[in-house]
Amino acid sequence: MCNRAHSLSMVLGFVFFSAIAHSEDRASLPAISQAARSAKQLITTGRYKEALDLLNPAAEAGDGDACFLLGQMYENGNGIHESIKKAMLWYRKGADAGSLASMYQAGAFLLIGRDGVTADPATGLKLVTTAATRGYPPAEYGMGSAYFQGRGVAMDLKRAVTWMLKAADHDDPDAALFMGELYMEGREVPVDYDKAHQLLHLAANSGNTERHTDAILLIVRLCGRMKAEFGPDLGHEVKTPFPEAASSCNEADLISISISISSKSYVNGVLIKEQPGEGNSSGLDYPAAERGDADAQRSIARTFIRQDLPLALFWLSLAARHGDAAAMKALKSLDSELDEADQAAFNRFMKAWAARHPETPIVQH
Repeated sequence: MCNRAHSLSMVLGFVFFSAIAHSEDRASLPAISQAARSAKQLITTGRYKEALDLLNPAAEAGDGDACFLLGQMYENGNGIHESIKKAMLWYRKGADAGSLASMYQAGAFLLIGRDGVTADPATGLKLVTTAATRGYPPAEYGMGSAYFQGRGVAMDLKRAVTWMLKAADHDDPDAALFMGELYMEGREVPVDYDKAHQLLHLAANSGNTERHTDAILLIVRLCGRMKAEFGPDLGHEVKTPFPEAASSCNEADLISISISISSKSYVNGVLIKEQPGEGNSSGLDYPAAERGDADAQRSIARTFIRQDLPLALFWLSLAARHGDAAAMKALKSLDSELDEADQAAFNRFMKAWAARHPETPIVQH
């Protein structure tokens, strides 16, 4: 396996409690009680004392939603002394009252253990599973993550995908982001750029700023892979098996995407904006690269080098064939051992290039 910054590894590295740190902000969550709704507005504006005055009596009376929010206030130290132990007490009470959010949070704590909370994986898994089977999206995502990691259950990639897809169907942005990348790369599921496109746009439009940025970066990668595989004229003369994704992957879209997140030179390890004097700021001059321009090919490779190794190697290999010294040096310096899915992608790109340019011998990696 190549040593690279891979966004899937970040998702697979999530533990359960991190997955619902903002679960109350996710789409498609059940309606909450009036007391909890009012308290949530107060918490959002930093009026913690007023929120506590609303939540304490409601939680004591058995309002599961109020229990969940009160647990979150103790967990995060919002206007109150932070206490994981007290947070857990309220999550357990909320779970007993039927709050799916409380059920999932309590289960997450028990699965891994936290300060003041002794791990009890069997009970934790039962709580998370119950919340998931009742259609709570963060819990569905949590079950998918559990099966991918083998945490609390035997690793089962088929079940992991099933749970992730359920969560994505319920508009969970983390699950949509995760499955979008799997469909793009052909990991555990067949390559399907249209499904990847749909899921990544769902994550991008979820209202979650962090997920929006992550999804946009993956959409740039998706379009990059499609242009490598089908050529730069997607959505015009070129017909592909993935018309929905192809229609949105024109050059104007890619440039506007790059500009929209170019306040930093690097985002999650991907070069978005080149340094002054380095040419095309988008780094994505696909028509020139398709014509055999080694500078354009190397620039595209540099854009994706940390996030999409097979795509970067494809363009570097083409530039190196033209005798580009920088590309040849980069190829030598890379840890370019590809896993099965990455090797399959690289081979697809090279085979497609050979079909489009029959006068050019295929480049083997």
